[in-house]
Amino acid sequence: MAGYCTAVDTTAHFRRAALNSLVLAAASTVLTVSLALALAYGLNARALSRPGLTRAVLLLPLVAPPVLMATTTLMLFGRRGLITSELLDRTLGLIDADHVNIYGPAGILIAQALAFLPAALIVLDNGFRGADARLSEAASGLGASYAAVLGRVVLPLGYPALKRAIVLVFIFSLTDFSNPMLLGGGFPVLAEVIYDQIIAYRNMQLAAAICVILLIPPLLLYVVLELAGGRRGFVAAGVASTDRPPVPAAVRRVLGAIAVTIGIAVLMVYATLVLGAFTRIWGVDWGLTLAHFRPGSTAAGSGLREVGDSLRLALVAAPVGGVLAVLIAYVVERLRPPGANIIFLITLLPAILPGIVFGIGYILAFNAPFGLRSLSLSGGFAILVLNVVFGNLFVGVLAGRAALQRLDRSVDEAAEGLGAGLGARLWLVVLPLLRVPLMLGALYVFIDALTTLSSVIFLVSGDYKLAAISIFNDANSSDFGPAAAKSVALLVLALAAMAALSAIERRTAIRPRQERIIS
Repeated sequence: MAGYCTAVDTTAHFRRAALNSLVLAAASTVLTVSLALALAYGLNARALSRPGLTRAVLLLPLVAPPVLMATTTLMLFGRRGLITSELLDRTLGLIDADHVNIYGPAGILIAQALAFLPAALIVLDNGFRGADARLSEAASGLGASYAAVLGRVVLPLGYPALKRAIVLVFIFSLTDFSNPMLLGGGFPVLAEVIYDQIIAYRNMQLAAAICVILLIPPLLLYVVLELAGGRRGFVAAGVASTDRPPVPAAVRRVLGAIAVTIGIAVLMVYATLVLGAFTRIWGVDWGLTLAHFRPGSTAAGSGLREVGDSLRLALVAAPVGGVLAVLIAYVVERLRPPGANIIFLITLLPAILPGIVFGIGYILAFNAPFGLRSLSLSGGFAILVLNVVFGNLFVGVLAGRAALQRLDRSVDEAAEGLGAGLGARLWLVVLPLLRVPLMLGALYVFIDALTTLSSVIFLVSGDYKLAAISIFNDANSSDFGPAAAKSVALLVLALAAMAALSAIERRTAIRPRQERIIS
């Protein structure tokens, strides 16, 4: 491994890719976290109108394949883009779309900012939501200016969330290969080099060495942020107040402009996606068609077959992941066997490891387990299920532990006292009480199975082709119609799953209440 790391360091192409990766990750982190910070503050300071609708629009990319932003960016601003080619070039004659387009670092930066913004917004939104507004009110009452309150009270209170958002976006950008490959235009990054080493050269050792190198900058960044934060802590006794001090009109206008601009950009992405799904040949023939949704209509003759494979994977992995997450949460929180904390830490590792590293780890681990080729799972359906399930267990486990901490242990003790064994308690008591964490864990696994790319792109075979990977390949070949059609199908499936689980949750929540009233 040391030899491969030395090769990476001494090769000019790799050094250039490493420098590009660091610069791009730094720029993407600054832009994305700055926008997310402004939006999270505006939402929680009540400086933005219709906060519920604003959150919903800004979080829409969470249920879309990660390659979606790059695909729609090309459809709008590429060489055959609707704006660059059709409007600015052919209609207005202002530019030459073959030379003036979105390819390059700027295009990657825009796509990454839109793709990673929802994750950063969730972290920062939760951080600001838990802050006590009475501290800001007290500072204002003591004569502090709005800028002083913002810099000395609001931002320090949100520093823990800000730190997590910075590291999260930095890792996302550093390990992203789909956006640079589609939009790079000769701008190499290390994640793209990993992809080439595995797909083109089958050089697993060098790819693994680069993955190890990719883990070093985020760890260093985390240490720096920890040291910068010091040991400062902020505690407010009592119940947190949600009455926020008024935000100056000028700041409200700026925050509103940011929210509207990003909201329009997100909605434009989905509008472009829908239009592309029904357009004959994007940038060439603007006639409408349903051909992209029909089997055998594409060059590969598959139509939406890959969507069916992704749906099958999601339907198998989701219930397994939801139930397994709740069981692990119960074991760790209630049974507490020796090594319970280690079990919990292992379930959290996929949340820390980048998807591309996680996927390569599965290749190395299951290509010949224990040195036995007969046990190999490579290229099969089982390895995809394992990857998706264990890569997303942490959501259900965290939700399950939080729910168990709020439940009285006497419920378990009463069932045990009545003679119920462990299996009966799990089936009749634990699972019904933990239906919300179970459904949340299952939903997270379901959506990730539909949209995941980096962790499974090296695991698929000719027998099992997933939609997100097919979308990436279609976009890379400028086949925007099939890519858009599959993206629309995945979006419909994800939203339908969310609606179905929401309806189930409402029904299961109402039924016990009715039973208590009748009794």
